[in-house]
Amino acid sequence: MEDITIRPHHLLCMQGFQGYGYDEEFAIKMKEIIDKIAECKYENIVITKGIDDICKTCPNNNDGICDKDDSVSYMDNLLISKLNINYGVKFTKLEENIFDIINNKLTQNDIEEICLDCMWSDVCTFYKK
Repeated sequence: MEDITIRPHHLLCMQGFQGYGYDEEFAIKMKEIIDKIAECKYENIVITKGIDDICKTCPNNNDGICDKDDSVSYMDNLLISKLNINYGVKFTKLEENIFDIINNKLTQNDIEEICLDCMWSDVCTFYKK
């Protein structure tokens, strides 16, 4: 098994994912990563800065650089700060579930602050909860 790299904001997106995406290829990749995590088919989840495993099929991925990096990095950095973790941290499948950590630490106000300008907030069940 291998590591899964995840941008911080995707930890929120995965919880509210409804099958929408920039295109079909992106939506399929998102579902694939969600399923891998749910089925514990990974060694570690590594919190990364920049393009992650989900971004690989994103149409905003321009040769390894995110075309929306300004707004997305803001969300990433804000979440990192609120969770009090650093880029590069690894979560093994044997540790507390990364989603439990998020859900136990973030308030609804935190989620609204992080996701406020996200284009998917209208259809995201995590944001709307």
